Amino acid sequence: MPALCGIYLNRARMISFFLFVPLSVLIIFVGSTLDYGSENHTAIKLAHSFIMLNLPGVYFMSLFDMTRGFLNCFKATWIPMLIQVTATCLHVFWCHLFINKLGWGVTGIGLAFTLTSFILLFTITIYTNCLKEMREVLFWHDSLIWSGWLEYLKLALTSSIVKNASFAALDIFLALRLSDQEFEFSLVVIVLSQVS
Repeated sequence: MPALCGIYLNRARMISFFLFVPLSVLIIFVGSTLDYGSENHTAIKLAHSFIMLNLPGVYFMSLFDMTRGFLNCFKATWIPMLIQVTATCLHVFWCHLFINKLGWGVTGIGLAFTLTSFILLFTITIYTNCLKEMREVLFWHDSLIWSGWLEYLKLALTSSIVKNASFAALDIFLALRLSDQEFEFSLVVIVLSQVS
């Protein structure tokens, strides 16, 4: 049964990768198209720069969260919590260094998040590989990750539809209630909050 947990972890990693690549390509190209219809070119460029710098960090953080949830299933929660607390303290240091000392502004925020996310992923991966109980559970991807997708689709599609419907309702509400400039600003804030 523990080997099944390893299969699920590998499936989650593959799903994350296959979703992250097209979304990254979309985000890379959407910045130039947003600039055509907006009057506030500076805000668009800063938001796009921030999102681009956060992209690797988002992927690292998703892998970290998968591994942390995986370890939670095995009741290994103490060290992942310490890793997260330590990385949070380091994140404050990185932000101070990159923003205040080096004066990198938005670039510093994005780099601090990506660096913190990488440290989280790196340390939890080392910890997971050092656990003796995980030796039989952790393995490279094999053909087993491609079987049994029907149960995933039943759960994932319904929850995705509900979550996306709530985002669509929020977008429609904002579009009806706000002026064009307020709507653009609120969408940038929503996208940044979802990325972070």
